[in-house]
Amino acid sequence: MSSDESVQTFESFGVEPRLVRALVVGMKMEAPTIVQSACIPLAMLGKDIMAKARTGSGKTLAYLVPVVHKLVMAKAADPTQRSTRALVIVPTRELAHQVARTVKELCAYLGDTIKAVNLSTTDSNMALLRPALQDVPDLIISTPSRLLPFLVPEAGAEQPLINLKPDLESLVIDEADLLLSYGTSDTDMRTLLSHIPKHVQSYLISATLNADVSTLKQLILRNPAILTLTEEDTQPESTLTQYSIPVDSPATKHLLLYFFMKLRVAPFGTGKTIVFVNTVDAAYKCKLFLEQFGCKSVVVNEEVPLRSRVHVVEEFNRGVFDLLIATDASCGEIMNTAEDAEDQDVADQEMQDAVEDEAEDAGNDEDKADSDNEEKDESKEETDETEQKKDAKLETAKKQKQPSKKGKGQKSKTDSEYGMSRGIDFRNVSSVINFDMPANAAAYAHRVGRTARGVGKRGWALTLVNESDYEEERMWKRIVKQQTNLGNEIIPFQLDMTQVEAFKYRATSALQSVTKPLIKEARLKELKQEILNSEKLKAHFEDNPQDLAALRHDRAVHPARVQSHMRHVPDYLMPKKAGGKLKGSGAVGANRYVPFKADSGKRGGRGGGRGGSANASASARRKADPLKSFKL
Repeated sequence: MSSDESVQTFESFGVEPRLVRALVVGMKMEAPTIVQSACIPLAMLGKDIMAKARTGSGKTLAYLVPVVHKLVMAKAADPTQRSTRALVIVPTRELAHQVARTVKELCAYLGDTIKAVNLSTTDSNMALLRPALQDVPDLIISTPSRLLPFLVPEAGAEQPLINLKPDLESLVIDEADLLLSYGTSDTDMRTLLSHIPKHVQSYLISATLNADVSTLKQLILRNPAILTLTEEDTQPESTLTQYSIPVDSPATKHLLLYFFMKLRVAPFGTGKTIVFVNTVDAAYKCKLFLEQFGCKSVVVNEEVPLRSRVHVVEEFNRGVFDLLIATDASCGEIMNTAEDAEDQDVADQEMQDAVEDEAEDAGNDEDKADSDNEEKDESKEETDETEQKKDAKLETAKKQKQPSKKGKGQKSKTDSEYGMSRGIDFRNVSSVINFDMPANAAAYAHRVGRTARGVGKRGWALTLVNESDYEEERMWKRIVKQQTNLGNEIIPFQLDMTQVEAFKYRATSALQSVTKPLIKEARLKELKQEILNSEKLKAHFEDNPQDLAALRHDRAVHPARVQSHMRHVPDYLMPKKAGGKLKGSGAVGANRYVPFKADSGKRGGRGGGRGGSANASASARRKADPLKSFKL
């Protein structure tokens, strides 16, 4: 990075002063990140943007700052005009909530100048959102499935609640590589885009490049500025260290999880940690397993409502608890076999190479006249129509080839817009543990991207690889290959497994007590709590108090068997600071002893130190014997 880039500020980009104050004072953004420095100046000039950068690099503000700045300028030019000028489309409801929160923070010093509405809230029905939409918000944030019903007139109405055609100026598609895989069909996406004017400034933001991004690029972008920020470009901002541990069975994964969490092995047991699993049952199994040892955790999954999921993330960010177990069916469609993932990774790599080549060609053509560019745009639009048809056929054929059978680790269809490994701003996460293998290399990158987020942040990622599972081992080889191509090294985490095996009996005993009926009971308990806390059911419980009493007094059919002695680790099992040979290659450094527990004092040996220790213990035994200490 050059010296000129290092001194760039939001003021130097020409950002509205009140927005700068919100960024610097409210959001503590003293300087723009690399992706913001590359994106904001081009966006302020009105160019379409296609940006690829790693998770946690500040992509959300990279498009929100120029979008909100444009809205403020339009409001200043004509304060009386009421129209929707900006639309942000995201793949998940969690990400929609996060973007809406970021907009609120960014507009902290604007008063009521900018009105933003999030259609993907917990109460996003027509009756509740109608007043906000009739007031014509300046900015709308939504998932595609939530937006489409509002673009069609209601029964008896002439106009829809949302009309984007007249005055829309900015269109943002965030996490574009996931949009079509989260339940949004290609037909729905084209229907949505048919309600959008042709000449709008568009942003296509993504962490990876694939065929879906290529389709969206052809649909919405016109002569875009293509920004592909590699790991070398973003390396000064944060440092992510990646580790792996081979295991021989799923039970060994639970053993290692107990070992890290209970003994607080640095760096995976000493800070805020996210454990990713592929199914809801696996999440509750880990939770119940750790509860046997007194390790508290919280589960977030697609079965609970959005309000509860958002609350869990906020509590985790505030530090209420340090261990979060998140279900993640690896970002949309599941690759049932390693062959499917390999084909997808090859296609994604080809797509990335094509986009990078196009970015180089675009950079070489920047000096051409604007009139020539307009003529090329017209001809490009004609050729794009034929290319879009070809791409649509290819995408349809590709999706038909994918097996429809529910694969291993596929997520529940309870909420198709659920996503915890992408876009969510987990703050100050020290480490990520991939308890279950991600479905593909892209999903792995997004999982580990939950840590080392922000400037100067360090993070650690650990993946447990079951070598006895052929498909899992092949998938891991694909992940390692992709990370190596990106310039990242995955290091084997060094552990003396003889020290870990000392806890095998305790882990096996605890794992046997976590039965399938107990897991089902835990899931039902959480759902019952959601019913009791539901705002929508308050009126029903008021009219039917017997239902509320039945729920409150409902007892578990299979109560958890609590083993209190498992909460404490005996001294003879604890690795000692001086005598133990357990070595960790994490925060404690390679070839150093892990400081589990210091010796409390010197122990007297047989015949040592004038026999002080032996004589003292013998004296204590005599005093404790009532026959020897009894006096008349």
